[in-house]
Amino acid sequence: MSGPASADSRRRPFPHGLALLAVLVLGGGIRLCLALRDIVAVDDLFVPDDSYYTLAIARSLAAGHGPTVDGTVLTNGFQPLLAFLLVPVFWLVRDPDAGLRAAVLLGALADVVTIALLARLGSRLRSPTLGLLAAGFWAASPLAVANALNGLETSLSVACVVAALSVWAGLDGAAPPRRFLGLGLLWGLALLARVDTAFAVLPFGLALLARREWSRLCAAAAAALAVVLPWWAYSTVVFGTPVPESGPAVRQYALLHRELYLTTQGQLAAALGTLLPAPFVHSRALREVVFESSAWAGLGTAAYAALLAAVGLILDRSFRRDRSLAPVLPVVLAWGGAILAFYVFVVPAAWFFPRYLLPCALVAGLLAAGALASGLERARAPWARGGLALLACALLVPGLLSAWDLLRVETTGTLDAGLHGAKGYRRAAHEILAALPAGSVVGAMQTGALTYFAPPGVRVVNLDGVVDGFAARALRERRLAGYARARGVTHLADWPFNIENFARRAGPAASGLRARELARASPQGHEATVLLALEWPPPLPQPGPR
Repeated sequence: MSGPASADSRRRPFPHGLALLAVLVLGGGIRLCLALRDIVAVDDLFVPDDSYYTLAIARSLAAGHGPTVDGTVLTNGFQPLLAFLLVPVFWLVRDPDAGLRAAVLLGALADVVTIALLARLGSRLRSPTLGLLAAGFWAASPLAVANALNGLETSLSVACVVAALSVWAGLDGAAPPRRFLGLGLLWGLALLARVDTAFAVLPFGLALLARREWSRLCAAAAAALAVVLPWWAYSTVVFGTPVPESGPAVRQYALLHRELYLTTQGQLAAALGTLLPAPFVHSRALREVVFESSAWAGLGTAAYAALLAAVGLILDRSFRRDRSLAPVLPVVLAWGGAILAFYVFVVPAAWFFPRYLLPCALVAGLLAAGALASGLERARAPWARGGLALLACALLVPGLLSAWDLLRVETTGTLDAGLHGAKGYRRAAHEILAALPAGSVVGAMQTGALTYFAPPGVRVVNLDGVVDGFAARALRERRLAGYARARGVTHLADWPFNIENFARRAGPAASGLRARELARASPQGHEATVLLALEWPPPLPQPGPR
């Protein structure tokens, strides 16, 4: 005869399926409502200038002109998967704002897919509780929301990586090599989505290599190469490298900032200020405080990374019920750690850290979910379980309040500025383009929105080299004025800081160059785009024949 039921047996099962549906509705609703706000507000809140490069390239591809921003210079300085996905949009619409809206909605959709995939990944690593918490944290994350709506490839690349990790976690030790063909396709799409996902692909390959799973590794590698090889081959033949030329150009420009004010401690501080509250809070004030008092930034960043690694490895030992499961968490940690090191020390564009370091925020959220899930499942006392559940709910509150603020705020310009990466380029571009005479050729360091919205008869020349390898070389060799003159530039339009950088890299051709201010756009934080009319000195007489 059985005894009285225990407390555990009387406990009603938690409805994980309904809770996950609520999380998906919440996360999708936040992103959709924000994406459908007035396009001016969306641009002011979320869209950086780089988004318009991809849009302009997608429009050019749709018109059959190849990957070019300005219609003249071919470039591989973009992440191709998003551009390819946007090409059909420009077959159907001509309105630039419709193209921007499509890019924002695509990013929002990709992030909702990530929410669902995190639930699946967490369930495969340990339990539905882990999956639900990881999905909930990402659904409400202000950093995730901001990146989902920026019109760039960030959220798409994260979705591809999480999809690959989720599939991998579901393959047991008996899975045949052919099952790894689909996994390889996902890794290939991840590499097309953003080339720095190589920092996740490489640890995955090394994990298979360490386990001597030769046939699986070959199957995955062959499928991934089938996806990326056509684009890599084209880039290598035309541009000499499969690496987007935007990467070296951004690094070169970041090093120019290092000449002026940016230090290694400042880079670490910017990373630390971005990651400390992530993914639950996106605090501009914290970033500024840490950046301005960065003496302890190196130690703080090292301690943060070490803590995440320690928590991840401890959880990995307890999560993997089946030892044949793939070592997913170590690969996730390697991905986040490599991303952090690469962007802090190699491409230290601190103003891009909120999107460059998004994978690190995802790692932090997954580990926080893992720690809470472990506590919830091991706690016996009702008060302990209730306290942990209350903590999990409390972690969602800052993100939900942030989303509510973003839904209500009336923008008159960018909310981000300086270290946080200014937005609101659409407004500035329209104001500058309206002040340009017909037939103008305008040069700028930031040319994404200017090019995308430029009317017929106005040409825009990129001068920071992000989408123009010739300009990148001229910038590096300190002959930027000569390149601008050779391209027929009649005007400069940029922030005063960038115009000063143009002067620093102008070279001998700038001797005698005069500039006259024609207009000034609405401020973007403490910066405002200035339009200058250039008066080039007459060319030097060429010696005649003797």
